[in-house]
Amino acid sequence: MVALLVPLAATAQGVPDSGMTSVASCVPAISAVTAGLSVDLAATCRAADDCRWDFGDRESGEGVAVRHDFPGGGEYTVTATCGESVASRTLTVSSASAYSGSGLVPFGVGIAVLVVLGACALLLSRRVRARRGFETGPHQTGPASPDAEPGAPVSVWRRLRRHKVALVLLLLALLIVAWGGVAAAEVLSAQGQASAAEDSAREAADLVAAGDLEGGSAALHRALDALDEAQASLASPWVGPLRLAPFAGTELRAAEAAVVGVRSASLAAAGVLDYLLADRAPLYSAGRFELEGLESLAVVLSEALDHAADARAALDGAPDPRLGFVARRLEQARKLAADLHDALNGAVPLVDRLTEAASGTRPYRVLLLLENGAERRATGGLAGWYALVEVDEEGAHLPAFGSVVGALQVVDSEGEFVAVDAPDDYLQRYGDLQANTTLWAYVNLSPDFPTVADVARRLYQVSTGVEADAVARVDLVGLGYLLDAFPGLTLEGQELDGSALATGFLIDSYRRFPDDTRPGEQNAYLGEVMQEVVGQVLGGAHSNRGDLLQAVRRAVGERRLAVVTADAAVNTMLAVANADGSVLPGGPGDLMVTTQNLALNKVDLFTRTSLTVQVTADLCRVAGEVSLTLTNAIPAGMDWLPHWTLGSLGRWMVSVYVPRGATVLSLEVDGVPVEGTFLEELGRPVASAVVDAEVGESVEVTVRWQEQLTESGYTLTLQPQSLVVPATLSVNGEQAVPFLETQVREISGMCAG
Repeated sequence: MVALLVPLAATAQGVPDSGMTSVASCVPAISAVTAGLSVDLAATCRAADDCRWDFGDRESGEGVAVRHDFPGGGEYTVTATCGESVASRTLTVSSASAYSGSGLVPFGVGIAVLVVLGACALLLSRRVRARRGFETGPHQTGPASPDAEPGAPVSVWRRLRRHKVALVLLLLALLIVAWGGVAAAEVLSAQGQASAAEDSAREAADLVAAGDLEGGSAALHRALDALDEAQASLASPWVGPLRLAPFAGTELRAAEAAVVGVRSASLAAAGVLDYLLADRAPLYSAGRFELEGLESLAVVLSEALDHAADARAALDGAPDPRLGFVARRLEQARKLAADLHDALNGAVPLVDRLTEAASGTRPYRVLLLLENGAERRATGGLAGWYALVEVDEEGAHLPAFGSVVGALQVVDSEGEFVAVDAPDDYLQRYGDLQANTTLWAYVNLSPDFPTVADVARRLYQVSTGVEADAVARVDLVGLGYLLDAFPGLTLEGQELDGSALATGFLIDSYRRFPDDTRPGEQNAYLGEVMQEVVGQVLGGAHSNRGDLLQAVRRAVGERRLAVVTADAAVNTMLAVANADGSVLPGGPGDLMVTTQNLALNKVDLFTRTSLTVQVTADLCRVAGEVSLTLTNAIPAGMDWLPHWTLGSLGRWMVSVYVPRGATVLSLEVDGVPVEGTFLEELGRPVASAVVDAEVGESVEVTVRWQEQLTESGYTLTLQPQSLVVPATLSVNGEQAVPFLETQVREISGMCAG
């Protein structure tokens, strides 16, 4: 399972404080903005307060951000030392400045030349005609007569001479109109190319998510070509004078910075994709991580991190535009660059740490919790089994595997389960169930996996004396997705069907051991099976790279797979990829509903769950209502199962997490107000009630809340809970859809702010 961390790190797109010990392993990324021989340098590293610089020209400096003037053009290797971390980057410096928007100079010179030539022509013509003493015209062919009659026709030339200033202004106006037309054409061309690049980038993201890396790489390179053309159009001398205009200049400089920044970000992503597609040393082969492959990946990620740092520097230095659509695009580009930088900044130390483990310096340990969704908990199910995956110079292997019930349960001298520290809100919500003790059964009651991972990591150290570098969780449905990406896996001599892992396989295990006095035999059997399958994966079972990436994306998107480490930078990467299993921070519109099986049976294998949400935004007030219906659909003919596995009663604790600052107005069960419990978890109000449903019956829980609008629009964001049988969701009367991944709805409002 550790092998799954590598594609996550290589393809990922503030992390809540998990309480886990943070290791300051931030690798500084050097960003550079050049202007001739003068270069602005910055080392982006959260863990560093100061940095020492070696500019490669026998000069040095100090500070996180510095400016340095190089003695001449050429290549210089710049090194930044931030704390104990060191990064280097080779810069090419040229004494010739790049085009900086001074297109007004050639344009102004051209206009000046035309104006001077025109004025000289007028002056010369006037002197010549004055010397000749006559004027020509259609009605006058001889010398000009001072006695010409007042009514005589005036020559065209004399008329033009009288309006020479107007003619010059007209000429200038025509030239300006011509320039404006060419400049507008260049800007429109840049806009068209930028739109084409955006379409290609979206296509690339969709193809990569679907596992088509080749198609994604081709689409991303098309986006880069379009961005190059857009950048060339904006750098045209015809567009240059616009940069000096008070209003248009700001918009143009912002748009240009967006193109430059997105291009740098695209180069970073393209570098990683090209590496994955290249004929190179493998990362993982025959059950072990290969040092050559890890080292080459580290080089590629460091180069990509430099590009991402350049993107952030360009975008952060852009002026704030006034046009709304330009401002939105610039903000989107800034977020893209920041997310990409955070992802790469976490991937680099993860690969370095795996390299350290594969070289035999220090093993890397991952505590894997295998969750059984038939006994649902907020994060995905009862943590029935655990595995310790260890990576060292001999490969990836399982030094420990078993049931959390019994194997890890430790008691003190008074016979009480040993407790570990946990957040106050976690203890307030789940302390009575001993969730933070070596009972282990309820450790994952919280829907926030960073919190659960911290508690589980502490518990494992108390139970075994072993400290894990990371904690991962996967439920049986998500595990099935991943295992199906490895064709040829066998289970008891037959080809494994991952889609039946959480249903048919689990039910069959109870059929094998119907005697309720021997649950230990069933646990031993399930443990042996899981160990056999996971052992095949770690032992080097072949997988299709695209299928594996798609399986990881699906499992992460449905909140069935999550990973949290002891490294803050890696956790930031996982959060950007939505792979840490965290709950939304609780901003306006953030909503989540969880159910937890309290009946100690397998009723969740047959539970039907439907969610209905109604939200209205009127003036500056939002009124919301969420209704959850649970149906106990245990089929007939299941009496042969032990009574402790499938009692007839369905009992759940239902919890509704509303946005921070929202007010819970009511809590009802089947239309009747109930007291329930109203607490806070993760800073968010939570309304909870325990409900029952007999076979064939349903129970409905309804919560109403209210919050204030601060903007004209309102975004409703609903996080799912991973279930064996997916829930359905309907928002504001829409047709119900499977509720597998996070859903977003825009609700119109009228608040002016």
